[in-house]
Amino acid sequence: MGCFADTPSEYFQDRSIAAHHLTPEDQEALQLEALQVRFADLRDAIAPLKAMADFAKVSRIDSLDDVVPLLFPHGIYKSFPQHLLHKQRFDALGEWLGRLSINRLDALAGRRFDSMDGWLDAADAESDFDIAHSSGTTGALSLYPRGKDETKRLTDMFPVVKGEWVNAMSFGQSQQNYAVIWPSYASGRSATLKAAAVFRDAVASDPSLFFPLVPAHMSTDWQIYMLMIDDCRKRQAPPPLPSAYVTAKIKEAEDLHRTHDDRVRFILDTIRSSLGSTPVVFAGGPLALFSVASAGLKMGMSPAFAPGSIVRSFGGLKGQPEPERMQDMILEFAGVKRIGFAYGMTEVLTQFNACAAGRYHIPPWVIPYLVDPKTGKLMPRGGKKRGRAAFMDLLPRTYWGGVVSADIIEVDWQTCKCGRTTPHVGSDVARDAGAGEGLYDLSPVPAEAIDVALHAINRDIG
Repeated sequence: MGCFADTPSEYFQDRSIAAHHLTPEDQEALQLEALQVRFADLRDAIAPLKAMADFAKVSRIDSLDDVVPLLFPHGIYKSFPQHLLHKQRFDALGEWLGRLSINRLDALAGRRFDSMDGWLDAADAESDFDIAHSSGTTGALSLYPRGKDETKRLTDMFPVVKGEWVNAMSFGQSQQNYAVIWPSYASGRSATLKAAAVFRDAVASDPSLFFPLVPAHMSTDWQIYMLMIDDCRKRQAPPPLPSAYVTAKIKEAEDLHRTHDDRVRFILDTIRSSLGSTPVVFAGGPLALFSVASAGLKMGMSPAFAPGSIVRSFGGLKGQPEPERMQDMILEFAGVKRIGFAYGMTEVLTQFNACAAGRYHIPPWVIPYLVDPKTGKLMPRGGKKRGRAAFMDLLPRTYWGGVVSADIIEVDWQTCKCGRTTPHVGSDVARDAGAGEGLYDLSPVPAEAIDVALHAINRDIG
């Protein structure tokens, strides 16, 4: 049995106005039907979900709130013993990941890999997984069991949202041909860098019009080693010796850092000499956008892009201070009137786009919940409230899309000033100071239920 969340672009006929102007009753009816389908398909196929459902005695879903006891704490995605990464225990990692998905890594079983990069490449080539990982800014790497099914449908869905980028108040498919300026690595395994492929394949009118600042793949092994170095520094312990492979990746990263300014100038020269009247989608983290924009302004490039260009910013500042006049300088460089901000997290496939009123709208295939940051109890859905964010992402079909995050957000279920009827998130997003990274407290899910989920996913792993 299918549901609207299987192919949202097809269901809404590539018209965002249809997705964001449902009545609350119609939206919840679609969500409940899709939630029932996802639960029925995945309940007994995902080990930690089955453990939680058995504990809570949930055998069917009759309301949207029935799923709350089954929302995974965000820390579950880094609950594997982190030494498996350092010791290259990829068989154990594969078994752990398989407990979060209907996909399996059986083709890789028993084989030895000398790097995480090699293991991930093989998983790409020989399984239905499209594994993503976090940036590791919390000190531990998270692994997310995305499948190729989700990646394909996410790419297919871009016609629904591209129209909103052109004008926050207009909807429908954009017929414009774009070049993409991507001020980061061309590819990588982190969720943000995986978005590069979507911008290359679904946003740029031709792959040759995708221009990354760094024409290279970011190594996961290098990222893991940097996390180990940082941990040793904090513990005042001697750093581990890197393998020959990691040593080569460290040198590659150092070379890339050393040539950063040259590559920025190359991108700017490409914009001036090659793009002409071609409109540009300038997309990336705000600091990366600012780096290119400030260099461009020093070269007298204002506006640098053709009319009809778009600026997209996501990922936030990652705890870094905001440079003076950052947004103004990005706008001046690009020659656009607004920056299209988006809010999201790795655990949820779809980003939430900001409207003209500055509110991030949640598409109907994502169900938002709020948790009281002090008590961990579910807050009633409706009106305008602020609390800890939880979501049920209905798009995934190969893994469970329910998660309790560590973000504190404001959600308004009332019709927005822009006219959309979908729930919307305010721009003041903060991290829950009471939620320790890797911990599982302050959740609407009982601690005992989380314990049985962790046991189900980590039993005999290590």
